[in-house]
Amino acid sequence: MNEFVNEVDEAMRRDEQVALAKRYGPWIAGVAILVIVLVGGLKGYQAWSQKAHESAAVQYQNALNTAEQGDIAGARSGFEALSTEGPAVYKAMAHIQLANLALAEEKPDDAIAALDNAIAASSDQILRDTSHLKAAYILADDQPEAALQRLAKIEGEDSPYRFSAQELRATLLMDSQPDEARQIFERLRLSLEAPESLRQRADVTLAMMAKPDPSSEPAEVSKDPAPSLTDEAAE
Repeated sequence: MNEFVNEVDEAMRRDEQVALAKRYGPWIAGVAILVIVLVGGLKGYQAWSQKAHESAAVQYQNALNTAEQGDIAGARSGFEALSTEGPAVYKAMAHIQLANLALAEEKPDDAIAALDNAIAASSDQILRDTSHLKAAYILADDQPEAALQRLAKIEGEDSPYRFSAQELRATLLMDSQPDEARQIFERLRLSLEAPESLRQRADVTLAMMAKPDPSSEPAEVSKDPAPSLTDEAAE
């Protein structure tokens, strides 16, 4: 009797397994195929991405070498080509180099446009912050308010250029808002995270700001006695 029951149980388990296989087998097979496709696609993309980065690196270096050899037109052509194709990082780097070429030709507006293109081309924070800082330096002389707006974007604690941005802000505020500028320089001077060279510059600037302005000092009163009417008459 027990043997008969065991055979029935085993037959029922086989029937259940067959039913489950028929019901879920296609889904399981489909998932397995999808995993294989995704893994293969990922490996294929990684290989393509690596090849694209290697090609862009060679193209970027060739454009740099061309610029160093004095062929500015050739370098510009190389950077322009790279700025429109290839990985986003190299697009942004190419735009930054185009900004440098524009500055060398004293075309600040073109340089600013190239830096804005670099910001739009990449999500890399270092490249974006570099572009904002370079743009701020370009704008500092003629458009200080625009420069300050740029600096506001890279003064946060997560920005690698926050100390340089704060230094430039303080410099721009020295004439219009000397008290605020002095406070910024003081924070920079005392910061243990700021580069040593920047802290030294802040210290020197604070010392310079502490000196009285000669033009604001009252004129020195002559200690010689005023001539009397008798003296004037005697002359």
